[in-house]
Amino acid sequence: MRNQKPLTTGQIAAYCHVSHVTVLKWIKEGRLKAYTIPSGHYRVQKPDFHEFLVQHNMPIDESFFAEESVKVLVVDDEAKTYELISSAFDEYKLASAANGFEAGLQLASFQPDLLILNLDTPGIDGPEVCQNVKTNPATKRTKILVLAKSAEDKAVSEALACGADGYLVKPLQVEELKRKVQSLMGRGR
Repeated sequence: MRNQKPLTTGQIAAYCHVSHVTVLKWIKEGRLKAYTIPSGHYRVQKPDFHEFLVQHNMPIDESFFAEESVKVLVVDDEAKTYELISSAFDEYKLASAANGFEAGLQLASFQPDLLILNLDTPGIDGPEVCQNVKTNPATKRTKILVLAKSAEDKAVSEALACGADGYLVKPLQVEELKRKVQSLMGRGR
């Protein structure tokens, strides 16, 4: 059960058909393992919730615990880049954006695990996008891979300084792209 976002107490309450207060009680009694986030709210890892259900002989909906696909947002005005990435990662859910406006909408609605950002996309300030993604609580865990024409490109060093997790030089090589993405997403071969 890797690559799964933690559950809120509200999600657990809805799953178990109980009140939010009941879930808090389970946590405070030590029956349900949880941790707090900086805002003071509780989060529960899916494996811990699954174990809780087993221990208390509660019904388990295995589809609820199925592994989630990695979601990748490709921001590039060149369709061939998206085609190459989608052919290399058919097991991932992909979305694309060709400009800054589309990228903003996709970041909010698609909530990608990985953002692949072409620094040469017209109308996009790559370093600013990286900084905004990494400082926004809703997207700060999103990994960012920037694409550039050259490793010496000033925008590459600025993007890395603003939160990008890595970069690749175009034209992309499929094997190099796969290695880089697997490394960023914590998935070795």
